[in-house]
Amino acid sequence: MNKARQNPGTLKILFMLGLVIAGPLPVAGAEDLGAHAAKRIDLAQNSHAIVSPTQFEAAASKNHETVAKYYEDSAAELRAKAEEHKLLLEQYENKSYLYGKKAQDLQSHASALIRKYEQAAEADAKKADTHRRIASRLKENSDTESKLNTANASRR
Repeated sequence: MNKARQNPGTLKILFMLGLVIAGPLPVAGAEDLGAHAAKRIDLAQNSHAIVSPTQFEAAASKNHETVAKYYEDSAAELRAKAEEHKLLLEQYENKSYLYGKKAQDLQSHASALIRKYEQAAEADAKKADTHRRIASRLKENSDTESKLNTANASRR
């Protein structure tokens, strides 16, 4: 390696050899970039599409319901993990002699995890509730607006 440092021509040759070898290798994600650019152009072209407020609120309501479902599922998973750690904590407390000096550390660690999982589950449940309420309000607004549009159309 010292000889290569002394002779800059050797470094150039090694660099060029590396380029020749790596040249035909595909770049990771290069094909994805083209698809992403095409999607962005498609979105830009469709951004001027006319969407009625009723359609927008219906889509938004559906999106909020989907997000609420995600948070509900997440809260359920977190509660299940908390239950698993409660069982472990019970094991650590009842059979602490099996774990020697680590028993107290394992107990405090399990307690901390239980507390964190329960707090996270509660936070996710609140988020789910918020999104459910938003979705129901949007649905009510959409229903009210469609009834008004129907009534106005029948008057004409």
